[in-house]
Amino acid sequence: LNIPDQTQAVPSPWMVKTYLRFELKAAHGVVTSPECNAIYDSKRTLAVCGCLEFVKVWSLRQGSCISTLFDGEGDDPRPAVMCLTRAPEGRPLVAAGYRDGSVRLWNLESGESEVCFHGHRSAVVSLAFNHDGSLLASGSMDTEVVVWDPLAQSGVCRLRGHKSQVTGLCFLEIHGDEKQSNSSEGKKQAQKSSPRIRGSYLVTCSKDSLVKVWDISQQFCAQTVLGHKGEVWTISYNEKTNRLVTGAQDGNLRLYRVELSGNVDKGEILTPIGMLNRQSKKRVENVTFFEDLIVCHGVGEKFAECFRSRTFKEIEKRRKRREKRKREKLKKTQKNSSEPNRSRGRQERQQNS
Repeated sequence: LNIPDQTQAVPSPWMVKTYLRFELKAAHGVVTSPECNAIYDSKRTLAVCGCLEFVKVWSLRQGSCISTLFDGEGDDPRPAVMCLTRAPEGRPLVAAGYRDGSVRLWNLESGESEVCFHGHRSAVVSLAFNHDGSLLASGSMDTEVVVWDPLAQSGVCRLRGHKSQVTGLCFLEIHGDEKQSNSSEGKKQAQKSSPRIRGSYLVTCSKDSLVKVWDISQQFCAQTVLGHKGEVWTISYNEKTNRLVTGAQDGNLRLYRVELSGNVDKGEILTPIGMLNRQSKKRVENVTFFEDLIVCHGVGEKFAECFRSRTFKEIEKRRKRREKRKREKLKKTQKNSSEPNRSRGRQERQQNS
């Protein structure tokens, strides 16, 4: 046999014949791909996972796969699923982002694809619906964000400003009378825009360490937030408490206060509150709000950390306890400093007597 020397360059015909000898026929036992997240349906009875190029729906009660969502014909290779997100309560829709830059909406009840969007040049790695499911935002490795209208099955706008991969998205929305902008130009732009996007703001985070707030109705960046020293990988928003949290490469969490009334034109929508120090310094992979808790976990970690925000009464109680400890410590130091003086006075009186 003529086996080429490993130290020398291997001829290309020999490599072609060797690599074509075997090819991947099928993969068995795949529950979810490592690059894709897993989500639940609105009833918390189904788990939806990205398995290579398939979207698989698993029954949590039966522990088995009940359906596979795949839109392909023939043996042509299909792009892998990179991220998933579900529509708000009451709608059995799941949005899937693919490696080729496409976004597809799947109906969990019928198992069919309702619409497919093409607008990115690279893989889609983050998706987010607004509160009623009328808008869908997608972030890609091509540094761009595209806002889609699932009802009209068309794109709304394209947002450019990040210098690296867009890793997280979340919508902020003004309800009621607050939807009107304070400036005259803002009012004109809002009147021209669709009723579904009036008062809608989008927060994005990226590997360029920036957090940006976008005004979708006027299609511009309203605020850029600095603070993280490394890549920002995840973001979450709590509408009840108007709090937003981000997780970064350094393992820390940063908390922001969201104020949309009166501060939109000033560019002060996100106000930093503070930083949450985690026990682990690994990169934060995911962070989310669960009622009054902030739950997060890092890459490769087998545990999740939970942070709870204190009430005003708890803060006051803690402050009073701190002040009491300071007073007790001050009294103790004064007492310790006065004891040597007393002993010296006693020794002097004994010597004089």
